[in-house]
Amino acid sequence: MKISLCICTCERPQLLERLLTSLKGIELGALSADEVEIVVVDNCPDGSAEALCRRLAGGLPLSLRYAAEPTRGISFARNRAVEEALSAGADFIAFIDDDDIPEPDWLLRLAERQQATGADIVAGLSRVDPRSDVPEWAKDTPLVGPRRKNRLNSYGIPAGMSTCNVLIGREILDRVSSKGPVFAPEFAFCGNEDIDFFIRAGRQGASFDRAESSVVRRSHDRKRFTMRGVLRRGFRLGNAHMYIAQKHATAAQVRRRRNKALRDLLLGAAVLPALVFSRARFMRRLYVIGNKYGALCRYLGIGSDYYRNSS
Repeated sequence: MKISLCICTCERPQLLERLLTSLKGIELGALSADEVEIVVVDNCPDGSAEALCRRLAGGLPLSLRYAAEPTRGISFARNRAVEEALSAGADFIAFIDDDDIPEPDWLLRLAERQQATGADIVAGLSRVDPRSDVPEWAKDTPLVGPRRKNRLNSYGIPAGMSTCNVLIGREILDRVSSKGPVFAPEFAFCGNEDIDFFIRAGRQGASFDRAESSVVRRSHDRKRFTMRGVLRRGFRLGNAHMYIAQKHATAAQVRRRRNKALRDLLLGAAVLPALVFSRARFMRRLYVIGNKYGALCRYLGIGSDYYRNSS
């Protein structure tokens, strides 16, 4: 069972170093170190991440391979990771984001669950890093990540699955790639390329499961919780979710989503001034306004460039 542990990064050397350093304590159980490699894909190849990887590689218990992907966009970085892993003979690809810190047994629990179930795609959980300075009002909102629920979403895949903690088998990757890029380029800057992949994989027969004991801890930049950050994040998610609907839902479902976005946007704008004395309610409503505006913009053909410049 050969696994490529893939990390996509872009202009975040401090976070990447923190993640790679945390992998010094990785627990592999019955897996041998020869069966697992780390692949870092740099989506802004200015040399900083490469130098960092060279410096840290010798102190890691796993081999580390660096690859540069000059075409900007999260989809291109993920596709380069898939290409690098499969060309090296990986049976499975594990994705983790550069702003996450995994529990030491994170990968082992994913692999054990896959071996027990035979699932093509096994997802773990993402939790807020307790060291993150997350405001109380932002907890249990999409601002700190997808809210996992024990149900299937409207596209028939487990709700809350994400490439921040997932193990994907080679067979389903080969199947999806036979019909086009694994991660669709049109989601390169708005995100949700992983949700689009999961939907397409499910429609090509992929089986899904969860590893409840596989946990990564996510840190959050304080800028995400400013008014500008809330609006940008809301816009990006609303825009991307509408794009997903336009690709995979029926025309009637898209229209219902459009109508609901318009109603929620108008309601949000109407009640926002009355919430000015409650920061929690004001910021949550601000997020809804950004989200619904983003959805309507995508419906009208206006995309999000969140990942073109995520600073």
